[in-house]
Amino acid sequence: MDCGSNRKESLPIDIDGNLVLLQEGIQQLHVGVSIFDANFSLVACNRRYLEIFDLPEEMVKFGAKLTPILKLLAKRGEYGPVADIDGFANNILDALRKMEEPVTYERCREGGLYFEANTKRLKSGGYITIHTDITERKLAEKAIKEKEEHLRSILEASPIGVAVMQPSTGQILFCNHRASEMIGPASSVSDLAQEPCFFADAGRWREIMFAYEQGKDVRDVEIEVRAPHGGTFWALTTLEPIVFYGQQAVLIWFYDITEQRRIREQMARMAYHDSLTNLPNRRMFEESLHRAMARAKRLNAQGALLFLDLDGFKRVNDTFGHEMGDHVLRETARRILLCVRAQDTAARLGGDEFAVVMEDLLNSKDAITVANRIISSVSEPVKNQQQSANIGVSIGVAFFPSAQVEGCESDIAPDALIQGADNAMYQAKQAGKGTVRVSEA
Repeated sequence: MDCGSNRKESLPIDIDGNLVLLQEGIQQLHVGVSIFDANFSLVACNRRYLEIFDLPEEMVKFGAKLTPILKLLAKRGEYGPVADIDGFANNILDALRKMEEPVTYERCREGGLYFEANTKRLKSGGYITIHTDITERKLAEKAIKEKEEHLRSILEASPIGVAVMQPSTGQILFCNHRASEMIGPASSVSDLAQEPCFFADAGRWREIMFAYEQGKDVRDVEIEVRAPHGGTFWALTTLEPIVFYGQQAVLIWFYDITEQRRIREQMARMAYHDSLTNLPNRRMFEESLHRAMARAKRLNAQGALLFLDLDGFKRVNDTFGHEMGDHVLRETARRILLCVRAQDTAARLGGDEFAVVMEDLLNSKDAITVANRIISSVSEPVKNQQQSANIGVSIGVAFFPSAQVEGCESDIAPDALIQGADNAMYQAKQAGKGTVRVSEA
């Protein structure tokens, strides 16, 4: 291969040394090098340049013109379909004459060889082009892209909602179909305020992101999410780091647990509430009484326990049936709630027994006043369709131990307080029913 000459002559380009040294020097390079003068005559090239373009050696002797090389490459289809090869070659030469800044481009030759060409105009008017084989890089990029496309297809097919977020801005880069149904498409949920706008509780989301940024495991966290068409739902959310199309991102999994949460809350409510009257049940009553007594002792406050038992309820069941009996119990619960304060706890203990826990009483007379109000309200006839039933209620009252209640022991147990109120209720029944009695314990 000639690619230049050993003769010494003045070159029309700004290159130090003679042509032999130049030729020997560029042969050592792993990149293809071609140097043409201002008239597009070849000054020097190396063998790598020939290998990249698969050029015959006779075309790259010293002084060879660029035009035949361009035409050969165009005929091969190196530049895609070309109708006018002569015109195409002239257009490239015209572009080179007008070039002021270096030009870089990438191309793939037949057979899958990728190269990057960097052409620079020399001060004398000539041109030097460096051709770098970038096949390995392009194949690696292609492999990464295929891998990311495969990942995207997997995420898209997931029945669980998936979103990919840019961590520093909160911008949503990707939503799969399920996530788009749940929170809206990526284009509508991206928010430049550094927090995704689809979380109903922004403060809770900031806590979650802070934990994630601290390297803590954020998995199966429950958070309320805005639905795209209004309303909210609860999602079980997990955050994982991911590389998404070459950048660090956060993978957010959404699993709609609204129904499971509703069932769970319903079951929890059933554990603490009476299914017929929707009042707190005995379990919740006992917990409320324990808390109220502990608080009263700590604050030296006064409270009261009202123990209620309906009078004549068995007769209602025997006369009108259980459907009417259930209606009477529900109506009794409603009337009791209307008679007590918002901070008081009214509960159904079972059967026709009810209780009220009262806290922060100014004096003991307040509890007696509420008890008499309940008696008056419950004694009103209960009507259901064409039926009308009359019942009454007997109430026993026991006060929380405090310095303000004379005769109360300071350390009386809740069970003892309940027993005292129950005994007082039976005294009320024995006294003629529909009355109030206060425990002497």
